Amino acid sequence: MQSLSRFLAIATSLSLISSASLFAQAVPPPAPPTIPVVPALSRDKIKAPEKPIKILGWKEWAWIIQPELVLRAKLDTGARTSSVHATNIEQIEIDGKKWIKFTISNPNDEKMMRLRHKAPLVRISKIKNDSGGLDERYVVTLLFQIGNQTLEGEFNLNNREKMTCALLIGRNILKQLGGVDAGRTYLLEKPKKTEGKSVKKRKPTTK
Repeated sequence: MQSLSRFLAIATSLSLISSASLFAQAVPPPAPPTIPVVPALSRDKIKAPEKPIKILGWKEWAWIIQPELVLRAKLDTGARTSSVHATNIEQIEIDGKKWIKFTISNPNDEKMMRLRHKAPLVRISKIKNDSGGLDERYVVTLLFQIGNQTLEGEFNLNNREKMTCALLIGRNILKQLGGVDAGRTYLLEKPKKTEGKSVKKRKPTTK
């Protein structure tokens, strides 16, 4: 009886070992992990470093090329648009189109000449005044130079005789000039008249 029990136990063990061996053969071993291949960047896709941003002072000299007048300019990142001191403003018509005639000068310098100038009307803008209301101002395009940069930008006409600077340059033009250091002034050379040289115009800067 004991021999029979021992025989059955041995037979059962052999059966379990055979089943385990068959199961191991049926299940394939795990595949080795794949390493992704990253293609090398070509030189054409590598971007060159951007040019450093030019830094300007919050006050700079600006040359209004037409008419020829050098004015002190305030560079104001808080202002959306730009403005120039103008008096005796009147609207006229030339060849069926609207033009604006005005006097431009430096209100802080009585010895500086006052120049009469006319320019096509771009539009009439509404600017919020100190009392919270809206003032309507004529907008014209002026060609001007700051440092070695010559730009054509839109300026609204306003009496700035109580302001420290006859010219206000806002964000509509600053985005083409560079950054502004609020703690420094006159970092660029004062513009000089380019006699005998043609001035390359750029597209007018709008809001």
